Amino acid sequence: MIRRAGAVLVSCLVVAVVLLVIGLAASQYAAVAVVGALVVLVVGLTVYEPVALPVLAMPALTVVDRVGGESFNLTVSDVALFAATWAVALAVWRFGHLEERWSADVRPGAVE
Repeated sequence: MIRRAGAVLVSCLVVAVVLLVIGLAASQYAAVAVVGALVVLVVGLTVYEPVALPVLAMPALTVVDRVGGESFNLTVSDVALFAATWAVALAVWRFGHLEERWSADVRPGAVE
């Protein structure tokens, strides 16, 4: 119990120091503020919904795989593929009620 409390305290201190450094640097450099905000957003999103980051990155990975990574020959169809894949992924997540389907009652003796 004490070990866990110590780990939580150290984690909170690390987060506070990182946020303090970002805050001090952001007052001097706008790019640092934007990058810091994106880092905080990604970490917060990952903590809140761990599956969201890979799902949102999948369309970008599809385009990189299609292009091959060696050249930058994007076409309109590649941009359309990226937008459509992302739109479908978000629509399935939002309207598909996946959380409700996968969080069924798993108590012993529960019958559907």
